[in-house]
Amino acid sequence: MSLKDKIDTFNLSFDTTEFKQSLEDNLVNFSGSSVYSNGKRAWFKEDKPLVIKQIDAQLRKRYKIGEENKMVACVYYPPEKDDQGKFLEKTTQIKENRDNVLHRFIISTCHDICDASFGKIRSEPLELRQWVSNKIPDMIGGMLSYEFKNDKNLVIPARKGFRQVRKTKNTENRYLIVLDYIISTKQYEELTNMLSNKEETVEDDDRIEDALEELRI
Repeated sequence: MSLKDKIDTFNLSFDTTEFKQSLEDNLVNFSGSSVYSNGKRAWFKEDKPLVIKQIDAQLRKRYKIGEENKMVACVYYPPEKDDQGKFLEKTTQIKENRDNVLHRFIISTCHDICDASFGKIRSEPLELRQWVSNKIPDMIGGMLSYEFKNDKNLVIPARKGFRQVRKTKNTENRYLIVLDYIISTKQYEELTNMLSNKEETVEDDDRIEDALEELRI
């Protein structure tokens, strides 16, 4: 069993045009609510784009995520091009950045495949379908790195009953949405108490150990 078998998916009913308009409206109406850096924009407070708020409501309802778990949203914009129409960067990377993420969801506005890796452990391809949320296993979402190729070729590996498929992907219109739900103070205290108990270790938390074991395979 691989990491992708531990990921839960949820179909969303949005389109990219609607999402882009939501981003533009947010920049006009709440210009100071986000921070932009190196091709990505992050929101830490309440004034997030409308579509992100709507996705948040759906995910909280489906996965029973409490309001005490603050959500941080980050959008990776499509890669920029040079004067010849070629992408300036060969890849877009979502780097490991937080160890206090309880739930992480990754959404792509176009069909794509990324390489997910944990530290120096070998990477594993993860397929992201258009406007489908991908729930990374709890507790390790922020510890993984994800690398997307900035090209127009999408190769879907062969699998049981299906041949390898090659198709064109719309990288020019690919937005990557990352929603992180942070561990609450109460949950952090409970986790700290668990880890401080001499009779218990991190390996005793089946969610963490199982998820890490999948990456080692």
